[in-house]
Amino acid sequence: MALELPPAPKVLAVLGSLLGRDVPLAPGDPAGDILTEGYSALCLDDDGHPAAALSADLRAAAFLGGTLMMLPSGRLEDSVDAGELDEIVVDALSEVFNNLTVPFNAVPGNSHVASKPASATTQLLGSDDGAWIANASKRLDLSGTVLGGAGHLVLWAR
Repeated sequence: MALELPPAPKVLAVLGSLLGRDVPLAPGDPAGDILTEGYSALCLDDDGHPAAALSADLRAAAFLGGTLMMLPSGRLEDSVDAGELDEIVVDALSEVFNNLTVPFNAVPGNSHVASKPASATTQLLGSDDGAWIANASKRLDLSGTVLGGAGHLVLWAR
């Protein structure tokens, strides 16, 4: 059974509750191929099969993980400029992604999913389990201005 994407307001509500603030992302047109610079996590169904994925470009990943850790925006902007996130921010992003399985699991008829830890998107796309993401059947794009620039979060369903 194909997984359905959760509605954007439910995703944003989970993010707002988790981060303790309004999240400046909104549904938008697909951001194009944002899969080269950023972080992603697979979501596995109860049988261990990839059913969905969560991806954030570098700026959104820094914002989401860094905000959860209450890190100063200047430090996060420096990480974005350097093109790489600290391990603590990636670990926090993994927790954000884990929480984003809640709206997937709340969709009636969806299989239960659980997220794996976040890793570099290029790593995931190069794996047997993640190659499908480039041709996912469904996607929800959320974008907005974070850390002084455009950030994108994408939810994918197989």
